[in-house]
Amino acid sequence: LEFDINASVVNKNSMMWDISFNFSTNKNEVLALSPSVDLNGEGKFGASNYTITKKGEKLATYYLGEFAGIDPLKGIPMIWERDEEIYLESGKTVKTGTKIPATEINVGKNQMILSGKSSTPNFYGGLRNAFRYKGISLNVMFTYSGGHYLIDQQLKDITTVKYGQNNLHEDLLEDSWQNPGDIAKYQEPIYNGGFYYNDMGEPSTTRSTAAEMSSQYLRKADNIQLKEL
Repeated sequence: LEFDINASVVNKNSMMWDISFNFSTNKNEVLALSPSVDLNGEGKFGASNYTITKKGEKLATYYLGEFAGIDPLKGIPMIWERDEEIYLESGKTVKTGTKIPATEINVGKNQMILSGKSSTPNFYGGLRNAFRYKGISLNVMFTYSGGHYLIDQQLKDITTVKYGQNNLHEDLLEDSWQNPGDIAKYQEPIYNGGFYYNDMGEPSTTRSTAAEMSSQYLRKADNIQLKEL
């Protein structure tokens, strides 16, 4: 669906004001893939392995470990475990109901198809206003889009403690886990990231590598932008 509206609001003497508005929708669903690509229903993975194109889903649907919050006793990020038997049989990603640590290994083995969440907008368009008065003109254009999601890499960078090379978000002072029982937004801050628990959630003297990305940093991307002035 797409439509345009153009109107001359004022056109009198030496004054003019025109408005142009357009709106488009972008609904899509993958109806079929070649049998060789979708032999067992898994679909085709994106270059970054953060997205998947699969029959019955939107193009480039996000495919990530599904964030399950910060463990209140351990202070580590958790994800939902995927039922591997169902996945191997059908390519469907179904939760077992168990939360597991968001280590690099666990996330790689438990990515979930986040149905309906894609980087492709469901709608988009623009609004332009053109003014002119006695030889003085002004053009203002806004664009908008919505219904899509983006990975907030910047937020991840400023809420992950590494070597001190980045400025960190002030929320870490109040919303990071500190003591057992804390209900926190972010894990316990640890130098160079990660945490001292293994893939099974058992205490470890070796630091586990935290996953590069999970749905913790997936955000709705609805926006309005001033594109021209």
